[in-house]
Amino acid sequence: HELIVHAAFGKARENLMDVLVPLVDQLARACECPTVRFDTRRPGLVRRALEHGFRISSVCMRKAVP
Repeated sequence: HELIVHAAFGKARENLMDVLVPLVDQLARACECPTVRFDTRRPGLVRRALEHGFRISSVCMRKAVP
């Protein structure tokens, strides 16, 4: 099993990763999911996620069909 975070957004005075990661970790443990995954295009979010123990596991490629 893997917990997939599909969307998370909002405005906060503090870093949302600092707020959300502990909650997501708790949810993953409760669901017996050993891993958590989310997709992003934002370099700053990648950096913050790495600081919270995430690792880069894939790159999604996309193109418009002419």
